[in-house]
Amino acid sequence: MESHKLSLDLQLIIRDENMQTISSLQLPREVEVQDDYIEFLIKEANGVIVQKEQVPFRSFTKNAMAFLDIGLSGGQLLSADYVTQSNGTVLGTPRVNYETSVWDAVTSAGSTNSGILVGTGSAAASAWNYKMAGLITHGVGTGQLNYGTQTVDAVAISGSLRRTSLRRTFVNGNAASTTVTEVGLMGYQSYNPFYYLLARDLLQYDGTAINVTVAQNQTLEVVYNFYTDVNQ
Repeated sequence: MESHKLSLDLQLIIRDENMQTISSLQLPREVEVQDDYIEFLIKEANGVIVQKEQVPFRSFTKNAMAFLDIGLSGGQLLSADYVTQSNGTVLGTPRVNYETSVWDAVTSAGSTNSGILVGTGSAAASAWNYKMAGLITHGVGTGQLNYGTQTVDAVAISGSLRRTSLRRTFVNGNAASTTVTEVGLMGYQSYNPFYYLLARDLLQYDGTAINVTVAQNQTLEVVYNFYTDVNQ
């Protein structure tokens, strides 16, 4: 299963006064860059990493593209592109002055409203997803994980490669193991507030389901890694 890649199609179109196309030129597509991916790190109580897995980041939702559209168009959206909040409410009137901040993914410890979220759901990922299928709640009870603070790394530069990462930890404070099968990224803006699912992933590179088990007193760190190459 491939990850998202950054690419750009640039088309030059010449039209007459009646807006009829006279000629067009399609410029070459930008070369694909290093794949974005999600990383799962299992750590013991002493901080030692005992398990490390990577899965492709490939499941942006309709909401993500709708907010990109809002930001670029000054709030002009077709009704089919209206975003759906995490409670299922469809936002029928875009308000670009505050909704472009929905990409905010920084959140406090204990919050399951936004930031990186983990769950036990198995429903197939879809562009129309607006919430986690089986959100793991915050706490120390059976089936729960203790949600840490969401952080965002500064952009790292290595030659022409640029990278930034989103990180969050989840501690298992109960006696039973908890298994993670889905991971998502929930955006947030504070005006009302509103919460919007921007991405949700369930599959590994070979197409099999994510299956990460966090034992008692272990910490799961989930890292979203985003790359781009300024020379490509």
